[in-house]
Amino acid sequence: MKKIFVYIGSNNKNSKTMKVFNEIRNNLEAHLGVEKCKYTIFQAFNLNLKTCIGCSVCFLKGSCTLENKEQNYKEMLSAMSEADIIILGTPTYLHHISSEMKNFLDRIAYLTHVMPFIGKKCVLLVSADSNGSGFAMDYMKKIATFLGLNVETTGHFLEIDGKKSWELARVSNDLINMIKKNSIEINEEIDQQYQSYKRIYSRTDYSGFEKDYWIENGYLEYETAYQLGRAKYHK
Repeated sequence: MKKIFVYIGSNNKNSKTMKVFNEIRNNLEAHLGVEKCKYTIFQAFNLNLKTCIGCSVCFLKGSCTLENKEQNYKEMLSAMSEADIIILGTPTYLHHISSEMKNFLDRIAYLTHVMPFIGKKCVLLVSADSNGSGFAMDYMKKIATFLGLNVETTGHFLEIDGKKSWELARVSNDLINMIKKNSIEINEEIDQQYQSYKRIYSRTDYSGFEKDYWIENGYLEYETAYQLGRAKYHK
């Protein structure tokens, strides 16, 4: 059984992005059966996730200063750590991701310094009425790379271009193939970032939670991000 983490960054109870995910999920269950995947789903409107206060404590200590004041945050991090596949979906507002998605990414920003999700597959979904999804998607892909997530498919769901059904079918098919494959992929951008961090954290004059994390989790022992991801995936 594949564990799938889903976060939809929308405060709209009738979110178009959530409807897109539900249609994809229905396609998966129709092709694979309901027992093939276990979903852990979070949507912004019922989370009440506290806003990042910019204190930078997370970058110093490796944990968010707000995490003990809310249960959902810890549950989300735990679910992401346990997941095989991570799906992130956002509406497009002013050619960018939603404030709810941005706040979620801000809250886990310190994780971009340690790439904890190397070896995990990622799907990105962006919805929009007419345009602006490209910029939002590019930003999401960049942050996913810094988290160590291998983006294996993306979906742009526009209300006016007449291709929504085709896009749903394509992304669903991609996700079905991802679930069937018992392998990992590490793109070049992830490895480049891994090599950059490795050079920094290997220095004897460098100290910080990032280096401690890498040492404790054996990140410095591997030549490439692929070797690391494969070792984690096959534990």
